[in-house]
Amino acid sequence: MTDKSLGTFINPFTDSNLRKIYAEANFKLNELADKSYEDRHAYELSLKYYRDFMNVMDTAKKEAKEEGLEEGKWLERINLAKAMLQDGLTIERVMKVTGLSQKDISK
Repeated sequence: MTDKSLGTFINPFTDSNLRKIYAEANFKLNELADKSYEDRHAYELSLKYYRDFMNVMDTAKKEAKEEGLEEGKWLERINLAKAMLQDGLTIERVMKVTGLSQKDISK
């Protein structure tokens, strides 16, 4: 069954890529079962540190992207204000339209 809004459902029994991932994970679990408690604990800690690190990196990327978008919007408003001033609009009108302060416009 497919639904355009949800995409295609994954069937773990027929999707060969998913079966490969499952087989590798199962192999890793079997391999870990033969290890000592200390080795398993060290492995679990290393996975936790890895996942934490990846989450921090993903969050940093999202925040950087959002900051870049905000800065781009601000620069676009500055450029619009400059163009409006060159076209002869008053600074009060430019401030009203762009939402910028007089200090921002005069930079």
